[in-house]
Amino acid sequence: MSFSHEIFPSCHANMSVLVMTAEDHHCLADLLLTDPRNEKIRIERTKGGLLSDSFRWILGNSEFQRWREDKQSQLLWIKGDAGKGKTMLMIGIIDELRQQVARSGKSSATEVLSYFLCQGTDSRLNTATAILRGIIYLLASEQPFLISHLRKKYDHAGRKLFEDSSAFYCLSDIFRQMVQDPKLTAAYLVVDALDECEEGLPQLLDLITSTVSAQSSCIKWIVSSRNRDDIEQWLGFDDSHTRLSLELNSDHISHAVDVYIDFKVSQLISFRNDKALQEQVQDQIRQKSDGTFLWVALVFEELRGALRRNLSKVLNGLPKGLTPLYD
Repeated sequence: MSFSHEIFPSCHANMSVLVMTAEDHHCLADLLLTDPRNEKIRIERTKGGLLSDSFRWILGNSEFQRWREDKQSQLLWIKGDAGKGKTMLMIGIIDELRQQVARSGKSSATEVLSYFLCQGTDSRLNTATAILRGIIYLLASEQPFLISHLRKKYDHAGRKLFEDSSAFYCLSDIFRQMVQDPKLTAAYLVVDALDECEEGLPQLLDLITSTVSAQSSCIKWIVSSRNRDDIEQWLGFDDSHTRLSLELNSDHISHAVDVYIDFKVSQLISFRNDKALQEQVQDQIRQKSDGTFLWVALVFEELRGALRRNLSKVLNGLPKGLTPLYD
C-alpha cells in the first residue's frame, strides 16, 4: 500500500544534499548512546524475524489510514496487552515508512523517519533522555542539514550537553527546532513500548503532545504501549490524536499469531517430514496461545529442547494464556 506524498502541502520543498564535516561526525559520535537502526536489527532477529502476514493487516486499518492520510491526525497510539506483538507490528510500520520516505527522495519532498524501540531492562533504552538522543541521532543522520540545530548548542557545551541533569530539556529544544525546520516536508516519528520508559516518561509524553499541537507542524507520531490509564490521560485525545486497540482487532491478531505458529512449527527439525504431527502441534498451540505472540515464542523455546517422543507430554502440560504460563 502506498503512502501519500501530499500530507503536508504547506511545508517547503527539498534542498540539495549536504555532506557532513568532521566536526559534524564528532558531534554525532558524542550524541550516540545506541543506534536505533542496530537495535531494530537485533530485536527483529532475536524475535525470529518479521513475517509480512503478521503485520500487514494494519495498513488497511481505518485508524491507521486516518493517521496516514489526514494532515490533522498527527498522533496514533497503538495499545495492547503484553505479548500481543506490538514491537514486531511497529517494526513492520517502520519498514513501510522507510520505503515511503525513500520514494519521496525521488521527488521534491524532504521527508525524514526516526524511531526508537524502548526496552525496560536496558539502561541505554529505557529513559526519556536516551529515547530523545536516539531520535535526534537518526534525524541528523538521515537528513544532515538538520545537524545545524544540534551544533548550535553542542559547539558551546560539548558532550556535557547530552549527559548532565538538564540534558532532556536541552535536547527537547533542539528536537523542536529540527522538526520545525522549514525545509522539512514531513517528519515520521515512531516510539515503541512507552510503558518501558523507566525514567522521564511524563516529560517525554509532554514533548510528544506539545509538538503535535504546534501550528504548521510537519510531525506524524506513532507510539505504542500496554494499556495504561496514565499514558492515555497524558496523551489526551482529540481530532489530532487517534487510538488503535489491539484487543479491538482480535481477529487480525489471531490470524497473525496463526501465521507465526505455522512458521515456528516449520522450523522444528524434529518433525519436519511428519505432516500429521505438525498439524497436531499447530492445533494444540492455537487452542492454548490465546492470541498471544509471547506465549507462542516461549512455548517454542521449550519445544526446541524436547525430544520428539516428549512433545505431546510437554504440550499437554502447558496452560492456556500468558499469566498461567508465567506462573
